[in-house]
Amino acid sequence: MAWENSCITVCNDHFQAEAIVYLLQKKGFDANKLSIVGNDYPCEEYLLAALEDAVAIDGLSTLGAALYNIAIPEDSIIRYEAVIGSGCYLLVVHGNQDEVEQACDVLTGEGVRDVTIHLR
Repeated sequence: MAWENSCITVCNDHFQAEAIVYLLQKKGFDANKLSIVGNDYPCEEYLLAALEDAVAIDGLSTLGAALYNIAIPEDSIIRYEAVIGSGCYLLVVHGNQDEVEQACDVLTGEGVRDVTIHLR
């Protein structure tokens, strides 16, 4: 399966993640390219496919292996696993380079903290 680029935002809770999803949808982003990841949040189809494709990678959890499968670098995976473990959430925007860069611009312009682009 070919994975696209991503823009990942760290959210304090699922309410903030859902508010950002709503904001991006208002700005015209396709809801099918937005995923929320957290300990008690059901995985979205995009990440479920990555979980199904995940293979054991030394030192990474199943979630870490799934993030690796969507082209997230190992150093970022370790940080994202810690963020999720502390009760925070990730909002993942996936798509072509222009889409994820536009999402980053929108989120940065809205004052959202901790926005990172991962290009394939």
